[in-house]
Amino acid sequence: MIKKLFFILLVGIPLWGYSQDMEQVKKNIKTLCSPKFHGRGYVKKGQQKTALFIAKKFNSFKLQSFSPNYLQTFSISINTFPSSMKVKTNSKKLVGGVDYLVVPSSLSIKGKYNLLWMTGKERFNNLLKIEENPSILKKSLLVIDEKTIINSDYLVKARGLVILKDKELTWSAQPATSINKSFLLEVKRSALQPELDKEITINVKSKYIPNYPLDNVVAWVKGKSKSNKFLIIGAHYDHLGQMGRKIYFPGAHDNASGVAMLLSLAEYFSKKEHKPEYSIIFVAFAAEEAGLFGSEYFVSNLPVEKQEIPLMINLDLLASGSDGITMIGGIEQNKIFQNFETINRKNNLLKKIVPMKNKCNSDQCPFTKAGISAIYLYTRGNEYREYHNINDKAKDIPLTAFSGIYQLLINYLKDPDL
Repeated sequence: MIKKLFFILLVGIPLWGYSQDMEQVKKNIKTLCSPKFHGRGYVKKGQQKTALFIAKKFNSFKLQSFSPNYLQTFSISINTFPSSMKVKTNSKKLVGGVDYLVVPSSLSIKGKYNLLWMTGKERFNNLLKIEENPSILKKSLLVIDEKTIINSDYLVKARGLVILKDKELTWSAQPATSINKSFLLEVKRSALQPELDKEITINVKSKYIPNYPLDNVVAWVKGKSKSNKFLIIGAHYDHLGQMGRKIYFPGAHDNASGVAMLLSLAEYFSKKEHKPEYSIIFVAFAAEEAGLFGSEYFVSNLPVEKQEIPLMINLDLLASGSDGITMIGGIEQNKIFQNFETINRKNNLLKKIVPMKNKCNSDQCPFTKAGISAIYLYTRGNEYREYHNINDKAKDIPLTAFSGIYQLLINYLKDPDL
């Protein structure tokens, strides 16, 4: 230990010679975001197709597997929207993903309905209409915003809600355990006008799928001196999928970027000349967006003993980086943070690494709940802000700090005890 520390103090931390194939990184991200994977969601087997793509990559690297075909299968129940959608007011046709998003917990709806505005000067007159004729609610959607205060009885009896949004529309995946009994539509405030839009025609069909089969994709490489200890590198490959037949969410930043990093690391450590000291497990998680179901299943069905896992590193949202990276869990895992800091400072890889307390906001969470040390890395910077919308496209992500993060991880994973 003394000799090793003396060497570090004299010459600094060695940055092992390697280069990252950024063209291959971009190709992987482009493939993951392509229409053939349908947004890596639950429509047209988007997640299953993506899992097979990743498994083939692992196989091409000749990584070891704990199970046939690298797949760890589980299932969830999910609400989906696979059919064509139509949303039109009496003055205009609304464009999905641009003007509106169907709230993922919504049930099907078809027909023409009144728009009863519960905002602005129209609010008072429409409340009078409801008091005079309560049955009108069954044939109406209430137009509200986030500040609207309204009788809860109206909300229950109305056919649905139109929720006006001032900010960018963002979607999510919805597990079927939390389905609404009414229809909910988020609409950009600028897309509707109370003096013009009095009626709305909607045709949206939801499809509830119980026991939808999914796969985590799991591979590993055996370490040299500490092969009985397993570091875990994880990234979720799922995204939001499709909303209707034409609208899909590419998910370049979230999280094709993380999967591309996972594949780069897996390829590097698959080579004999790059064999790590510890064994490394690479996991591409399914169903993160719907509620961390993939990582929860993995933690409940670990392929190795829990005490054999010193650390899990979660990679999610790696498209930017002009302001460095955040390390969730870096406060609790201070020694690990300091090791990353030392590597970064000696080699000038990233602007900064910001430690934060652990949060249950991505796939590291089930590990920390199970008592396994875990950190979550994501990029910082304002050069790319697309998130959970139709504009998070492969062609636009800058990957500002991608190579720096790659080098940082390679150096740490080669010698975590540094």
